[in-house]
Amino acid sequence: MLRMWSKRNTCILSVGKRCLKSEIVIENGFFSEYKFAYPLSNETKYQCKSGYVTPDGKTSGSITCLESGWSPQPTCINSEEKCGPPPRIANGDITSFTLLSYAPGSSVDYMCQSFYVLQGHRTITCRNRQWSPPPKCLEACTVSEDILRTHNIRLRWFHGTKIYTRTGDVIEFECLHGYRTKTPAHTFRAACQHGKVTYPECE
Repeated sequence: MLRMWSKRNTCILSVGKRCLKSEIVIENGFFSEYKFAYPLSNETKYQCKSGYVTPDGKTSGSITCLESGWSPQPTCINSEEKCGPPPRIANGDITSFTLLSYAPGSSVDYMCQSFYVLQGHRTITCRNRQWSPPPKCLEACTVSEDILRTHNIRLRWFHGTKIYTRTGDVIEFECLHGYRTKTPAHTFRAACQHGKVTYPECE
């Protein structure tokens, strides 16, 4: 019986992942170190030219060699064209971490707290050292049992002691048992407007 060796294994030399400085260009900046290649997870620093800064307002930054290449993208921006932190808004905030400075063309998104309605553009952009106008978060309306009793009314479709409604939502009311309408019928369908509700009256 003829015997044969199974297919032999092959050993391949592994040199590992490396990142080359030649793979990336730093506009208005330069590398601080003289190495040309970096192994995976290694970091190198870069310096911005005079009059330029990183997006966080510093004169130097760093990038790291990852499987996908260098990250983050090294950026040096004109210190006279950058924007400061985006404006704050009442009852809302931006969806990302706030930086000390932003490059021209950078943008951020806003979101409102629960029950507040965003009015305007969610995204603002840095142009000519200024941010475009931020949105507003319109206040919610709070309807409580105490307020309803002062007007001798109750919620028509809800039997809890308190509700929160967004701006633009319509709330329906009716008189408490034993009372009759004092204001016109159309006032018993009131809309929440900027945190306020015009209540109907019963007597």
